[in-house]
Amino acid sequence: MDVIVLGGGLMGTASAYFLARRGARVTLIERNRIGAGATVASFGNIRRTGRHLTQLPLAHRSLRLWGEAEKMLGRDVEFRATGHIRLIFDEDSLADMRAYAEAARPWGLDLEELGPPEIRARFPGLGPEAIAASFSPQDGSGNPRLIAPAFAEAARKLGAEIAEATEVETIRHTGSS
Repeated sequence: MDVIVLGGGLMGTASAYFLARRGARVTLIERNRIGAGATVASFGNIRRTGRHLTQLPLAHRSLRLWGEAEKMLGRDVEFRATGHIRLIFDEDSLADMRAYAEAARPWGLDLEELGPPEIRARFPGLGPEAIAASFSPQDGSGNPRLIAPAFAEAARKLGAEIAEATEVETIRHTGSS
């Protein structure tokens, strides 16, 4: 199967890698440099907290892939499971947080509820205004400047062609499948 992937950010390079890994002949086309667009402008947060419940299976998979990225891609992409905290400042938000935590549990997301003493002890740099927090210890962050080039290089090693500084002006359907 021949596949053309347009765009060399995280989504495009990951698609090229996984397609090439499954045996597809892949050409990835990027109009600038690999990873130079929206991917590099992101914060690199890998979090499941706050996602719509139906997004959690994909978010779990994403977190797992980030955790395996160095082994899978052969290079450190600086993923660190530092956790994700959501601070709560009023009773209505606390009720919402608890309802979300309860609803997310069957989907595989276990959130810790922290009260003011736990917040101060674990995160002393945070101000005193929070009345509670939810904490997801497995969430973290990765380096958005490293991930797309790592996927692109791994895809290239699997036989994918990577074309940078190549603009696609039109796409024409020829009727073939």
